Amino acid sequence: MYIVSYDISDNKVRNKIAKELKNYGVRVQYSVFECDINEKLYLELYKKMLNLVSDKDNESIRIYNVCENCKGK
Repeated sequence: MYIVSYDISDNKVRNKIAKELKNYGVRVQYSVFECDINEKLYLELYKKMLNLVSDKDNESIRIYNVCENCKGK
C-alpha cells in the first residue's frame, strides 16, 4: 500500500491530481489518499504525478510505501 499526500497551491493542478488519485485509491483526508496497488500501478501513478507537477515550484507530492506488516498499525 502507498500513502500519497500533496500540497498544491494551484487549484487546477490540485484538482487534476485528486481526480487522478481517485483512480488508484481512496481519499482518507482532503489531500491524502491510500492506494492499495502493485508496483506496476505505482510506477504508472508516479509518472503521472511527475508530469502534473514537473514544472511547478513550491508544489509537493509525497508517496510513502507502507509494508504489509505495517498496514494494520
